[in-house]
Amino acid sequence: MNFSTMPVTRRISLVVAILVASALTITGLTVWVLEYQRVSAAIETSIAHELGGITTFAPTRPVDQRLTSYLESTYPATGSTMWAFTTDGTISYVGSASDDLRKSAAFPVKVRALMDTGGVFDFETAQTTYRIGVLPLHAGAERAALVSAVDKTTAHAALRELMVTYALLATVALLFVVALSNLIAQRALAPLRNLNETARAI
Repeated sequence: MNFSTMPVTRRISLVVAILVASALTITGLTVWVLEYQRVSAAIETSIAHELGGITTFAPTRPVDQRLTSYLESTYPATGSTMWAFTTDGTISYVGSASDDLRKSAAFPVKVRALMDTGGVFDFETAQTTYRIGVLPLHAGAERAALVSAVDKTTAHAALRELMVTYALLATVALLFVVALSNLIAQRALAPLRNLNETARAI
């Protein structure tokens, strides 16, 4: 049906629906972007905090002893795991490490590739995505590293639930506004319709 041939009340309802839907969509996208950035920043802060603690921890001890002692005296935040890659190749961890990360052959390879320079990267498994931070600890030619792994999928789960709830509420709000605008338009135009019918009768 052509827009110009639609009844006035339907045209008003359609315009209102488009405007409200656009506003709700823009609002939802804005909330998603801001919340995603907030969660991502919190992940980066958590990694920096967990790795930064070792810089002043028992600095005179041998590297492997520092790593082992630091892990024994520290417990990571929920959804995070800390790993020690010692100079002799031993790997240990503290925290709730999931099976997919513990059994991954690619994970230690990626970490060892950064044991000279350090860095942060995303690591995907079949089940989830992790944000990994690597802090190198050198002892002469030997290389060790403290690693922090944060479960990004779990960290962003609350955001996904929030957006699903928002989408449902936005749909209900849109239907309500359209129905209300249609009712108001019909009542507002009723005198005009009556006048038109009277004019035709004359």
